[in-house]
Amino acid sequence: MRLKKRKAFSLVELMLVMAVIMTLISLGIFTYYIVKENQKVGMAVDQLQIIRNGMESLKVIDPNSNKTIAMLVESKIFPPEMKKGSNLVNPWKGLITIKERPSNLAVNPFYNVSFYDVPKSSCIDLVNRSKILYKRVESSDGKLVVNSKVKNVVDFCQELSPESAIVFSNFNEGNGAFDTSVSVSKSVSNSVSTSISNSISSSISNSISTSISSSVSLSNSISTSNSVSNSISNSISNSISRSVSNSISASNSVSVSNSISSSISNSVSTSVSISNSNAINNAIDPNLTNQSMYYVSDGGTDGIEEWMTYKTTNGNCTLEYYQYAPPNSVLLSLPRINRTQMQNIINDRTYVLQSGYSWGSGPLKCASRATYCDLGDYATAGIGNQFTISKTLNNAMVYQELTNYFLRSDNLNSIVASFRTAWNSWHSIAARMVWSCSTGERSSFVLDNGNGQTKYFIGNNLVARY
Repeated sequence: MRLKKRKAFSLVELMLVMAVIMTLISLGIFTYYIVKENQKVGMAVDQLQIIRNGMESLKVIDPNSNKTIAMLVESKIFPPEMKKGSNLVNPWKGLITIKERPSNLAVNPFYNVSFYDVPKSSCIDLVNRSKILYKRVESSDGKLVVNSKVKNVVDFCQELSPESAIVFSNFNEGNGAFDTSVSVSKSVSNSVSTSISNSISSSISNSISTSISSSVSLSNSISTSNSVSNSISNSISNSISRSVSNSISASNSVSVSNSISSSISNSVSTSVSISNSNAINNAIDPNLTNQSMYYVSDGGTDGIEEWMTYKTTNGNCTLEYYQYAPPNSVLLSLPRINRTQMQNIINDRTYVLQSGYSWGSGPLKCASRATYCDLGDYATAGIGNQFTISKTLNNAMVYQELTNYFLRSDNLNSIVASFRTAWNSWHSIAARMVWSCSTGERSSFVLDNGNGQTKYFIGNNLVARY
């Protein structure tokens, strides 16, 4: 029986088979690349998380970001793959830098984390996945800033130059510090002059009057307007706060005059700030400001309790002190405080509550200026406009501002000393000062009646003793 000859593959069939094989190989390589890039993005987000956690933990020791960064770099929290010699590197072998972000705050908590050499193919995923950690993302050349829109993220990554790094910052609009896209040079004597990119000049003297072409008026409650003509004349003591990029800071009673020459860049609207963190670089919300209250409650034998409420876009934050009075210097410079009203309250205990249980004279009565009055089980009175609130202010911002403010060395020393004084006088009081927000954030200073020490808690966790 004769065997049939097997027909060989034709050239076309061989070419089809080869095409299928090459397609499968290409798909495999492409899939492998995508998986690897996705893994690198995940590693980069983990690196950002390590940096953020480290910075937040070390702020308890010193809230100044430049000192916190130095401690972080010297720590051993970074995994080996994140280090190359003395440098930090990202999964694409580009440099990671951590630097202080310039701000007008006396204690600056803001910092930038820069990732170099991130490929465009990974940029969009990295930016989107990093938003849970850092709200502000921008390019290192300052030309590009990401907002919340998806299209903007795509445009940001497409327009990012090869030389620019992706910068992740804990700074966010409304934090009470000004952005620093414009540099400011300032000289201080009896008069201070400042020029900002050929557009803003300011002079401060013992008595200042200013005309502003598109004009600005500032006083204790600050208002900023593009088309208001005002002249400002105030007295300034010799203490004028240090100058910082993009802002002018003057202590306590402030008078600022701006003269706008030809034009002001879009990146700068009137850059003026108050040294007590009262600076706001966006519009004030009159409703939230009106609802931001000071309260005093007189419970008789329980003593007097006072608290203040910041009303924000997503709830409220409260500062409460009980059987204890914080130093006047601390109260008068609270973030965003209405200093004049706070001074009136300190000077006159009947400023809001005219007669309480422990007053010992006449019926319970709220003062005529009180905007809240409850004479039930406890005599409680309150007044609004205690703080100046911006339209973008949220609980997280207020909580961070208060934490940084109270942990600043001069304030912390004053608070600890005042707790010790209270303990020396009474020994058994339940003195405490608590700042907390309706979204769950809470910190407190509590007097240890056993030894007169001040205990610092974050939530229910004891963090430090002073």
